[in-house]
Amino acid sequence: MGLMAWIKRVAGLSKDKKLTCAECSASFFFEEGEQKFFTERGLSEPKRCPTCRKNTRRNRGPRRH
Repeated sequence: MGLMAWIKRVAGLSKDKKLTCAECSASFFFEEGEQKFFTERGLSEPKRCPTCRKNTRRNRGPRRH
């Protein structure tokens, strides 16, 4: 997170959403830029924190083509 994003978040001007991970119950921020990316691609909000998403992908095994 950059300095301006941090200042916006602290000042309450950020459009970041604070979410709770469905897997580990940790809080994480769904940042404004990520929200735009997900919306543009028709994706829903993430249910898992970045760490749990990374672990899920790692444990999934090789991709099938």
